[in-house]
Amino acid sequence: DRLDLPASTLASTDVLSLNENLSDKGYNIYMDNWFSSPDLFLHLQARRTNACGTVRTHRKNMPPDLHKIKLREGKQSWRDKKNICMLSTMHFVSMKDTRKQDADGNAIIKPSVAVSYNEGIGGVDRSDQQVMTHKSVRKFVKWLKKIFLYIVGMCVINSHLI
Repeated sequence: DRLDLPASTLASTDVLSLNENLSDKGYNIYMDNWFSSPDLFLHLQARRTNACGTVRTHRKNMPPDLHKIKLREGKQSWRDKKNICMLSTMHFVSMKDTRKQDADGNAIIKPSVAVSYNEGIGGVDRSDQQVMTHKSVRKFVKWLKKIFLYIVGMCVINSHLI
């Protein structure tokens, strides 16, 4: 079944193997841009599994020069902190009230796909943030360990000289 996916990547293969027992049951899967691709989403949709996620604009089968597209007069795009590109097989183009307000007291309205993605991927994002914290700690511990071993080495040499 995994071989049905054209030009399958390691990330796509991982998603398909993890989804093997969940196919054809109507589940929704949220993923970040490392895993998302048009081919994978179409494959999952054919297996009655919805998918939603951010996607890299240079990914295979994405429209070329997607990041350079200029909107025609009267058209608009939504942007929060930075431009993102999203794929979804479960959303229509619509906006959703987040029930939050900006600094001026205006209601914050976002695309429904972005709201749904943030709700669905939330635990994974929090996990990623915690891992990043631990990476910093590991770097600090590694640095501290080097200093400690250097000091121990100096003590051994100094004690031998005495």
